[in-house]
Amino acid sequence: MPKIKLLPIFIFLVLASCGQTTESGPVAKPAGEQRAAIEARLINELSPDGDRAGRQRNAIINYAIDELWDLKAAPEGYFYEILDPGNDAPAMMWDAVKIHYQGRFLDSGEVFDNSRSRGEKLAFKIGQMIPAWNAALQKIGPGGRMRLIVPSELAYGADGLVSAKGDTIVGAHRALIFELDGLEIVERREDF
Repeated sequence: MPKIKLLPIFIFLVLASCGQTTESGPVAKPAGEQRAAIEARLINELSPDGDRAGRQRNAIINYAIDELWDLKAAPEGYFYEILDPGNDAPAMMWDAVKIHYQGRFLDSGEVFDNSRSRGEKLAFKIGQMIPAWNAALQKIGPGGRMRLIVPSELAYGADGLVSAKGDTIVGAHRALIFELDGLEIVERREDF
């Protein structure tokens, strides 16, 4: 019997602790409020799911809501969250850059590639990668970090990604999650 009487007191204490502040500022919002704010913004991005693109877009939005990721929809069709804008001016098309990344499948969470496991950043020119990377990397500067969720048409599409040995790395029509960090601009493009 005494355990039952303690339950209302416990519930009151939990509810009373929500929204408290400390000397250093407000305590983080409870998950319910965060979820509501993210849902309210992302719900407008849902699309009819009659085709693959619509289903992938809605899967991306639902994943972001489930993970409480504060993603924004880019006009090109990918979703991104800038975790650190970096220093200096953002990268531009045709800049030579290096960056660490991890790629995962949206539907399973399985990692398909990770530059840190190889111990070196990927080097390339913006404009030579998948469409989502080419557009998104122009949003951060040196040292920047971001998260991308990419529908298949802005990643590897119907062809997927196959290794030089012929092994399938990314199958056809897979939506992907990328964590990109530590952007280095090796050489700025030359003005045309």
